[in-house]
Amino acid sequence: KKQIDIPENIDEAADELTGEEYEAWAEQVVDQATASETIPELEAEIESLKALEAKARTVVESGNDKKWEELSKILQDAPEMVTTSGSRRKLIIFTEHRDTLAYLMERIKGLLGRPDAVVSIHGGTNRDARRKIQEEFRNNPDVLILVATDAAGEGVNLQNANLMVNYDLPWNPNRLEQRFGRIHRIGQTEVCHLWNIVAIETREGAVFQKLLEKLEVERAALGGRVFDILGEAFDNISLKDLLIDAIRYGDMEETKAKMDQVIDGALDTSHLKEIIHRNALVEQHMGLEELYAIKDEMEKAEARKLQPYFIRAFFTEAFKTLGGEMRNREAGRFEIR
Repeated sequence: KKQIDIPENIDEAADELTGEEYEAWAEQVVDQATASETIPELEAEIESLKALEAKARTVVESGNDKKWEELSKILQDAPEMVTTSGSRRKLIIFTEHRDTLAYLMERIKGLLGRPDAVVSIHGGTNRDARRKIQEEFRNNPDVLILVATDAAGEGVNLQNANLMVNYDLPWNPNRLEQRFGRIHRIGQTEVCHLWNIVAIETREGAVFQKLLEKLEVERAALGGRVFDILGEAFDNISLKDLLIDAIRYGDMEETKAKMDQVIDGALDTSHLKEIIHRNALVEQHMGLEELYAIKDEMEKAEARKLQPYFIRAFFTEAFKTLGGEMRNREAGRFEIR
């Protein structure tokens, strides 16, 4: 296995590494990590892990998975999933973990009853296979769903799809922005729809619920442009620190107040407008009315433009009138004396 150098600041690994490198590094850390310093401690840790594994297996085998139920409802009931003619639209599902990706692949294939309709890309997918899967998803009408980790989201144009689900939400706002940017980009002709699945009765979920509610308010106020600047909005604020605090001290009123204050500050309307203004290529924005008026003028000018024949006829007559002599040599060429 390729060894990934551990960044100096482990907390910033997700920001410093590409999605593919981060996945490989995280897997490497999970394989090697232990808090034990002695053999008895290691044995005790292994027993604890066995107990956790057994609990996890019980949950999976019970079939009671609230997040999957929500995704299943979206896949089956959301009107955006189908075109007016009744055929299925293409959809991208992002997850944080490779095991979750494998789990979703199996369940979605079972739900659709068409294994070939679902493809996946993760950090372990080699470049040739990745390119082939992307082409399949873009061009094959039978391939409907791409399940991916962030490794699939870097520099890839997937705007033949206009639907996206975040099955897991990343703790980095830049990655959230990059995901939506796979479909919501210049050249997209369809309205884009994004579903974020959050377990709200968790401390992590409470932070994301607050974040998404605030995003929705600002999206309505700013005409849907918030996702384009989400990473910049959190430029000097660590969402990760906020989530860790919420998990550790989520029951404390002080922690909840801090969470509200930080999210409200990052997504303040005036702050977001300032970022949009700073990123604008031009100061003035043209409305549709002005745009159509200019287009109309351009079409009129094109219609009134003198054709080459008239210019040539005028020059020939004027040249003769002034005593010039022209002899036709070949098509479009003259000898002038």
